[in-house]
Amino acid sequence: MLSYNVALLSESNSLPFSDLAPVAAALSKQMIRDFEPMWRRTATVTAFQAPSAVPVGYYQIIVKDNIDAPGAAGYHSDANNQPYAWIQYDSSWSVTCSHELLEMIADPWGNRLYPGIMQGKRVQILEEMCDPCEAFTYTIDGVSVSDFVCPEFFSAVPRASKTYSFLGSLTAPYQVANGGYISWIDPTTNHWFQETNFGGVQISDLGPAAELTNGFKTLREAVDFYSATHHPKMGKVKLNHTSMKGPF
Repeated sequence: MLSYNVALLSESNSLPFSDLAPVAAALSKQMIRDFEPMWRRTATVTAFQAPSAVPVGYYQIIVKDNIDAPGAAGYHSDANNQPYAWIQYDSSWSVTCSHELLEMIADPWGNRLYPGIMQGKRVQILEEMCDPCEAFTYTIDGVSVSDFVCPEFFSAVPRASKTYSFLGSLTAPYQVANGGYISWIDPTTNHWFQETNFGGVQISDLGPAAELTNGFKTLREAVDFYSATHHPKMGKVKLNHTSMKGPF
């Protein structure tokens, strides 16, 4: 099992250090209790008062008051290829932290692809833990966190007995719930495609892989930037998260 350490930091004037600790504890619990049994990787999240206090080797999630650049509130990697995430402070900042943490730990370097079938063609699907079920949340010790996909989500064979997201918000492989999206590359054309669901399913050709990824270190950075730039409901207007009750 792979295990990581993650630092949770605030650069927001509206988010004092005292508010970080409960969220860090809930995120750690989500990783250890909910995520690790399915994905065999986990993380311990610790709140720190300043970047200078963060030990070497910790990934960082930083909450800020204002992130102007489209796609900024998501996955990034620094000059040493260490992953980090910027989070826009708002009423659902803990959900965004959970989202970014889950995807960071699932694939720290943002390039993992799964073989799959989309539109009847064999393709390579980008691994993103939360985007297909983006709008669904649950609470851990009073802290809201994000739903995430299960390994069966990337299986081409649907089974009624299987679970495709932790909350059951998805009922089949490659399904996109309202408010979500999924991205893939077609190896025959070398184009990236994206299926979105904002009140209706739409499939978009994002263009040649070389053009989409030009200037980005990872596939996830490129796709997140495209999504935030071209889909205002993702990048500029916060989704209305839907809580689902359960034994949490």
